[in-house]
Amino acid sequence: MAELTPIPAAQRPAEPSYQPLSGYAVAATLVAGVFALALVVLVGIGLWSRRTPLSYEVLLLPVAGFVLAKIARSHIRTAEGTRTGIGLANAAWWVCVLGGAGFAAFLAANDVALRRESQRQGDGFFEALRAGKPQEAFERYVIPPELRGRADPGTPEFEQVYGPMGYTPFLNHPVVYGMRENGAGVQVEHVAARDVGEEGDGFKATHKYRITMPEGVFTTQLKLVAAEPRGGGKPQWHVEFGRSLGITYPEWEYMSRYGRLEMDAQQEGEAFAREWMGQLSAGRLGVAQLYVRPRADREAGQAQLTAASVLAGGALLAGPIGAPGLPRPTADGWLTAGLFRRDESGATLPDAKAEELRKAWPTLAMTPAVGGPRAAMGLLEGAAKTSFTLTPTEVTVAVPADLVLDPGGRKLVSATVGVVCTDPDLVALLTSARAQGAADRDSGSGALRSLPPRDWRIAWVQTTLEPMTMPSISATGPGPGRPDMPGGPRGPGGGP
Repeated sequence: MAELTPIPAAQRPAEPSYQPLSGYAVAATLVAGVFALALVVLVGIGLWSRRTPLSYEVLLLPVAGFVLAKIARSHIRTAEGTRTGIGLANAAWWVCVLGGAGFAAFLAANDVALRRESQRQGDGFFEALRAGKPQEAFERYVIPPELRGRADPGTPEFEQVYGPMGYTPFLNHPVVYGMRENGAGVQVEHVAARDVGEEGDGFKATHKYRITMPEGVFTTQLKLVAAEPRGGGKPQWHVEFGRSLGITYPEWEYMSRYGRLEMDAQQEGEAFAREWMGQLSAGRLGVAQLYVRPRADREAGQAQLTAASVLAGGALLAGPIGAPGLPRPTADGWLTAGLFRRDESGATLPDAKAEELRKAWPTLAMTPAVGGPRAAMGLLEGAAKTSFTLTPTEVTVAVPADLVLDPGGRKLVSATVGVVCTDPDLVALLTSARAQGAADRDSGSGALRSLPPRDWRIAWVQTTLEPMTMPSISATGPGPGRPDMPGGPRGPGGGP
């Protein structure tokens, strides 16, 4: 039998060759799978906890998957049949594009909603201050929702209820104080929002505002926070409230001429009050009494006292003598003259408190509230700050002080010293500058220093003679504001 002739090798059918998967396609598929699984987990957690999943970092997965899929498709096409996996690359590409775009749109929509709702609260907060409603601003926009409703704004109980929660430091914050003093004369402009997203179990958003008032123009940032309701619904935003208040200190773009003049006048009034307190605390009651008189009378009385002191070897200035032409400076004399008052209406002290003042008179001392015994006792937090008031006839600087009723300095009574100047030139200069407002920028010309010396005098001391108690706001309310507002709360150094 004849043997079959073998087929030449060149004419044999091609044997099937092995085409490995593209590594890029495999990586893209894995990343897309992890992204899909992450979305499922986030949705599950959101449904279970009733919280909106705002995990921006998850967007890194579809971006990485999209890039790997693009590389895989290009790699397979240029491999000339030596690589496979185009189906996996396409599937990963669509998962990352569609899923990533959908999740990004979800995050963007939530970001817009958080910005809009938080800004609405911030705008409402400033509008309440402009309308002269600080209690409403505090109760509705600062206090967390769970603490609201314990006292209605405008009622006598409000300060009693919310005082320990930080209402007084809130009023003394330089931004709040400046808006309260200028009211509707303040212009508020929303500038930008940043740092919007999740924080802890809730949300956060920081809004920047530009504030224009007669003292000048500054910016401040308002940090708002919200807890997502467990039962659903919109987050309830409020200004951050706790150890610190979520309102930054003023960052001045510029001060107006009025702002600078007001600050200089306030510094003069404060210095005059501190000088008077020093005389009173040193027991120079005769000299101290001259501070309640007009400048001409005071200078004449000081000259006479100095002359008498020289003749007596210096003893008279240090003693509790009466100034020439004035009654002896006793507690009864100052109470009768109305120097001490209980409130802004000028009400006199009750008999029991007046008697308490008489007993403490021999060792009575007075110090500025920013230091002294109060600081040693840890009572500075929440203390009121110096205020400035301009009327058509006078300038008043109200300086917080402490009456020390015992030699040991442990029995402190809060007081406010009213320093008044009625100089027509000063009143006219301040009134004119205030009318110009923020448009009249400060040039540093020092117009106040060009005027003759001002005629300051001690007009009143307002106190209830109720002993201070340790503040309870340190753990639940905001701390004291920094002195950065002309005409508002200030510290010993003062000034922006």
